[in-house]
Amino acid sequence: MQQRLATQAQGTKIGAFVSKHIKGQTYWYFQTSIGTRKTQTYLGKETPEMMNQINRIKANWSKAEPAYRERQKQVAMIRAGGGIVPTTGEAKILELLEQLSVFDSGGVLIGTQAFTIYGNMLGVHWNTAYSRTSDIDIADDAMKVGIAHIGDLETRLKNSELDLQPILNLQNQPSSSFHFQKEQIHLEFLTPMYGPERTPIMTANLKIRATGLRFLDFLLEETEPAVVIAKSGILVSVPNPGRFAIHKLVVSERRRAFEWNKAKKDRIQAQLLIEHLLKERPGDLHLAMEAAQKMPKKFQSQLAKGLQTMPPDLIAGIM
Repeated sequence: MQQRLATQAQGTKIGAFVSKHIKGQTYWYFQTSIGTRKTQTYLGKETPEMMNQINRIKANWSKAEPAYRERQKQVAMIRAGGGIVPTTGEAKILELLEQLSVFDSGGVLIGTQAFTIYGNMLGVHWNTAYSRTSDIDIADDAMKVGIAHIGDLETRLKNSELDLQPILNLQNQPSSSFHFQKEQIHLEFLTPMYGPERTPIMTANLKIRATGLRFLDFLLEETEPAVVIAKSGILVSVPNPGRFAIHKLVVSERRRAFEWNKAKKDRIQAQLLIEHLLKERPGDLHLAMEAAQKMPKKFQSQLAKGLQTMPPDLIAGIM
């Protein structure tokens, strides 16, 4: 059903064409709405060619409307069947990011939000102690060039109805994090760190400052579309679940001593994913382990330590 949701989302109406009449001439704009705030993008003076294109797009929207209503029903069915759903605040932010083309432009949803989505993928209802968070983490590989142009994302986030504001840091550096005050949700942008330590880093695709993390590239090399169970289905991108599980083991070993509780959560998420992937998608784990052998020695040594915290039968299953 998730695959059907992702496929049907193509061609969904995301705005409206608006005309203005000035001194006997007609000019067209494309209007999008983020909550109650509306933004208009100038298209140009009316011409026969423009009207043909507008009419074709409107016709595609009309054809897509039944599929849109069907997706709403499917989301309701998944929710009623025990599917894992985001909080209202999380859904608002993820919908905003989708509308701003973040996921079409190379953004990838990672962290516990992605782990929650894997539960729906695998038909598993995770314990909320390991699948709930007040953070939304978006990763973008600064070395990969995206195919879409997203514009000034930081300004669009700040000017949205959600009023996402940058979080000031002690070093007075440009922020890579935003706060949704009303729902107490923290949105952070991350990117792989190559070479010398430095942060924040301007990303290539999203054109936004992001916190650099070592070895994040392993997580972003293989991604796949996924659906957040909210509204009519919010289309996002997540890492391959096999890579996510292996990466979590590495992350757990990279945590500082005072982050022991986060490291414990990392290991539990990795173990739960490995258990279910061995049953449903074992190839994902085997391919992830092959890819891990091509990573730097530091990554491999930390992975080896992380694996030693797993039950012996799971280690045997993926080695």
